[in-house]
Amino acid sequence: MAARYVQDPLSWPQNLEANGKFGAAGLHDILEKRIAEFFPIDVESGGLTPPRYTEVDMQQISQLLRQMDCVEWSRVPRIYTVLRRIGKLQLLDSFIEQGITDICFPFSAATLPQSLGPSSRAAFARTQSVVLTKAIDLEKGELGEHRSFADDERLPFEARAILGWGANGQVDKVLSLLSFNEYARKRIRRRVLPEVTKAYERELQILKRLSHRHTVKLIGSYTDSSYFGLIMSPVADCHMGEFLAMSLMSSDKRSLLRSFFGCLATGLSYLHDSQIRHKDIKPSNILVKGERVLLTDFGLSFDWSDFSRSETEGPTGRTLKYCAPEVAACGPRNSSSDIWSLGCVFLEMAATLKGETVATMDNFFKSYGSENSCFHGNPDAIRAWMERLKLTESECGCVPLEWVENMLNHERNLRPSARQLMQTIQSSQLCMSSRVVFIGICCNDDSASFRGDIDLGGVTLMEDVPNYPADVTQKAPPKDRKRALSMAKHNSRQNNGTIVRKLKKPDTSTLFKAIRSGDARRLSCLMNSQLDLNARQDNGTTPLHWAAENGNEDVARMILDNGAEADAVDKRGQTPLILGACKGHELFVRLMLDRNDVDPNSKDADSSTPLSVAAENGHGGIVGMLLGCDNIDPDLRDKDGSSPLSWASWGGHVSVVKLLLQHKGVDPDVKDITWGRTPLSYAAERGYRDIVQLLLERDGVDPQEMGPEGGTPLSWAAREGQPAVVELLLQSRRVNPNVAALRTGRTPLSFAAEMGHLAIVQLLLARDDVDFEATDVDGGTPLSWAAFAGQLAVVELLLQKGANPNIKDRKWGGTPFSFAAERGHQGVVKRLLSQDDLDVNTRDDRGQTPLLLAAAEGREGVVRLLLQKEGIKPDTKDGRGRTPLFYASKKGYLEIVKLLLTQEGVDPQSKDTSGKTPLEVAKLARKNGVVTLLRKHTEA
Repeated sequence: MAARYVQDPLSWPQNLEANGKFGAAGLHDILEKRIAEFFPIDVESGGLTPPRYTEVDMQQISQLLRQMDCVEWSRVPRIYTVLRRIGKLQLLDSFIEQGITDICFPFSAATLPQSLGPSSRAAFARTQSVVLTKAIDLEKGELGEHRSFADDERLPFEARAILGWGANGQVDKVLSLLSFNEYARKRIRRRVLPEVTKAYERELQILKRLSHRHTVKLIGSYTDSSYFGLIMSPVADCHMGEFLAMSLMSSDKRSLLRSFFGCLATGLSYLHDSQIRHKDIKPSNILVKGERVLLTDFGLSFDWSDFSRSETEGPTGRTLKYCAPEVAACGPRNSSSDIWSLGCVFLEMAATLKGETVATMDNFFKSYGSENSCFHGNPDAIRAWMERLKLTESECGCVPLEWVENMLNHERNLRPSARQLMQTIQSSQLCMSSRVVFIGICCNDDSASFRGDIDLGGVTLMEDVPNYPADVTQKAPPKDRKRALSMAKHNSRQNNGTIVRKLKKPDTSTLFKAIRSGDARRLSCLMNSQLDLNARQDNGTTPLHWAAENGNEDVARMILDNGAEADAVDKRGQTPLILGACKGHELFVRLMLDRNDVDPNSKDADSSTPLSVAAENGHGGIVGMLLGCDNIDPDLRDKDGSSPLSWASWGGHVSVVKLLLQHKGVDPDVKDITWGRTPLSYAAERGYRDIVQLLLERDGVDPQEMGPEGGTPLSWAAREGQPAVVELLLQSRRVNPNVAALRTGRTPLSFAAEMGHLAIVQLLLARDDVDFEATDVDGGTPLSWAAFAGQLAVVELLLQKGANPNIKDRKWGGTPFSFAAERGHQGVVKRLLSQDDLDVNTRDDRGQTPLLLAAAEGREGVVRLLLQKEGIKPDTKDGRGRTPLFYASKKGYLEIVKLLLTQEGVDPQSKDTSGKTPLEVAKLARKNGVVTLLRKHTEA
């Protein structure tokens, strides 16, 4: 038998004709001879020898067909091989027309197309075993088998991009060489550590059981010498952490974000109903694909279907920041631990909807309470942060915070179940009087929520097409291949007199695929086929949109020269120019701008223009081209009222900002509509000093400008901890450091003091004109905010400056001292106690002293400090007749009760206005330890 091939076809030059070595016909003949070597003839019988093909063989046959311009055939090398071996290659187009691909193997008589007669069906079924490589099982989901590949066996995937890294491996985007779908592949390094193998096996078994719209889908699994592999769908656009950052500048994304509350609760309810705990819910394990949100990464998950309960105990490998208190303590835990973790994510989502960044929230936690950024380790910060969010008005109101409050209950038995949470969200779809939806339409019907995968369009769940345009997986017949078909029949000695049918004229889906693949030669042939170059897909995209997506100006020129509409609009309102500008394809944009029928000011459904999207993404070359157009309007705003300059300032694109400011038509102080903020405000908040400098140098820029919600650019920079920007702004004579935010009345010093930005506080206090006692709308001072947040270093600076520690706010009548005592900030309390003029028994509007507040909140350390201070009154009653001992007894703070009972003048029989004693309220609250202690003290 002759050798099946001489050399690896995959190693040949991609275009031999371009090398000048062969003409077109000669090249085609050479390729036919190479592919014929995969179908050797048995000299004795005159028929094909029966080899068994490998995965490498299939990939080489596919590559040869592609080089022969048989692109559609190259996608089904297995069907091609079987049909060629049984002498029915002329029927290959009928397979392709019906959408039948290699992923459909193995076939039965019933699943083969009707174009095959009975004898041909039998021959196909009998012959197909020669192409059933291991790759066939890799895209069968839970029905497929796990496959192992040796070092010399090629995987049927082509790596496209790395999506993420982890301690034990990585996730990348791959193209299947079997189905030509794109998937996410998770590869885990094979190590001797048994827990790595167990984690892989656990995740694989759980993924096989999952079938829900809000969980990733298992496509297949394999093992090679270096890795364990999981193939999953879809490839996400981003994870939740990234989506939250993007939502701050997009009203559409914020609207979508609101719906994710209910969808995530539904997904978790499905897991728990399937008796699966996730065990590692965090933003990076929540994916966003289009309008879908998906739970992923089940490497730590626990399947309790074979156990009587879901409770476990012991150490955990999950992310500490989002884990529940019982998990952090290595204690018993159950599915309610997932509720806590999801509650942490919900809190970050709610903060984003209120206009706060996750970084701001993290800084707040690090400077407040226990100064621990982990949610479970800083309950004081959780409460204070939620109170802060409740003061911020937004379209979604405070409804999500009500769910979060229940989810983040330290008593795990008091947290709602996932199903209860889902039902609560379903019943709370409307927030106050506005039409604010907190759940996607996909999950709004409880009965539909647990049916598993419903019909979402078939292949759209399996294939990750680019974010835009939409799916182009329709099947269509290939172009005329008479020469290839004739040569194949001749080389396989199948001279059976079969007449090749006349092939159908290519349809528009063939055109879309040729453009998507960038196949200029094939496209040139299609131009003569009377195709509609303005044909639209379901989402309104035209062939020119696809050329814009790929940035192929040669293909675009060919389409345009043959009559394509240059300014076609899809269903999202995007023109090809907008899409090309967004993607950064300069040559394509230049081609479009050179035409007279292209509007450089076109707007999509979000009112974004080509200039706006180019500025947002930092494409300076394209921005320059657009600004050079005579009819360009450089200040057109999008739906939120943001201008191109605002987007460039937000993104920190210095070169783009320079280009825009050089244009006469650009307003450097333009305000957006949603937040009323200027480019200077955004640049200051983000810490882009160079952009701030550029804007300050421009006439017409007001550095004191502020929107209805926030403060001046200086306030934003002070709040977000941008000292370089603060210093630059303070150097401007036009900046008043005491200008307060309109709604809150807070100054830059107030924000910096609360957040603990010491360098910024020092810069501000160095100014003689800074009012360090400025009060906000509630009467709070910078010292009040610093004491409230536990910022000891800032408190020290303000006291040295002469700040009044006894000043009361107008909301509760609290002082910096009472705030610090209530919040448990021992360092701040100790420093304030050293002030000679401090009123240690100050009362707020409810008659409560710092000692009473500390006792009521369980601040044992603060109570000890206060009881050591001369002049402290340990038995002072508030407006309801309640003493520090009363509150400590009611809440069960045993050590504080012991401390108070040692103090002279403390009456354990004291009654409040309702006639109850500390002992009685301890009994009612079932604080048995306190009850025993009070009884012993009374008896003594």
